[in-house]
Amino acid sequence: MKKTLLLLFFFIVVIYSLPAQILADSITTTKALVNHSEVEALRISREVTYQDIKQNNQWQPYDSTYTTTEDLAVWLRFNLENTTEDTINTYIYTKDQYIDIYIISELGTEHLKNGHLVSLSDRDNKTESYFTEIVLQPSQTSVCFIKLANDYTSQIQILLFFIQGLTI
Repeated sequence: MKKTLLLLFFFIVVIYSLPAQILADSITTTKALVNHSEVEALRISREVTYQDIKQNNQWQPYDSTYTTTEDLAVWLRFNLENTTEDTINTYIYTKDQYIDIYIISELGTEHLKNGHLVSLSDRDNKTESYFTEIVLQPSQTSVCFIKLANDYTSQIQILLFFIQGLTI
């Protein structure tokens, strides 16, 4: 009886984790945003709002010289396009303490928050502070603004994970 219950327990655990493994296996592409020709950056006061950033015209190509400090944040701007007829789940990976993501599309503006110093109740990903999911509808074109901030001077590492059918 104990062996049967033990086998049943392991069977349930395997079945329960299978969808997560299928999702992980379906992510086929990783792109570092640093030095990407379509990604622009702006280093500016942490207090500057998203509304002001949208109007700013001093964007520069994003390279590894951009760092955050206690007073300065780094904003990134790039286009995302789902070229398929399926919904695509894209994941932003960064270890920065405060992450604000604004996705502007014909569907409106979506604001996502994450980061390990953002309170759990405010995070869009309640289980992981490093990954933030962006869902793109079929044939959706969006402009993505990302604000990265830290309470110390920090190099930025930001990656984009996605399946086929997404262009930057």
